[in-house]
Amino acid sequence: MFGELVRRRIPIGLLSNTGWDLRPTLEHHGLGCAVSAVILSCEVGLEKPDPRIFRLACAALGTSPGSTLMVGDNPDTDGGAARAGMPALLLPPASRNDTSGGRRAVLGFDHDG
Repeated sequence: MFGELVRRRIPIGLLSNTGWDLRPTLEHHGLGCAVSAVILSCEVGLEKPDPRIFRLACAALGTSPGSTLMVGDNPDTDGGAARAGMPALLLPPASRNDTSGGRRAVLGFDHDG
C-alpha cells in the first residue's frame, strides 16, 4: 500500500492525537522511511479536529491543504481536515470479522501490502 506512494514520491504524513511518540512503532514495522512527516498532538499542543493541526501537517509535508488527502476513521476528529481545506476519506469502522481496518469495505478486498 505505502510502497506505491513511496515509489511515486508522494509524501505521506502521520497525524495523531496521541500522548507518546509513534516513530519507534513506525520503525519497528519498517514504515519509518515511508513516512515523510509525523505530527503528534502531544508535541505540537493542538488536537484534531482543530484545523490548525491539519495545516501544520501540510506544512511539514510541503503540500497545500487542497492537494493533500486526509485518510482517517473518525468523523468527529478527522472531519477537521475539511475545515482546513483538505479533502478527506473516512474509512468505515472495521466489523468484527474484518481485520483490514476498513480497507475491505473501501477497496473490496483485504490486502496487507
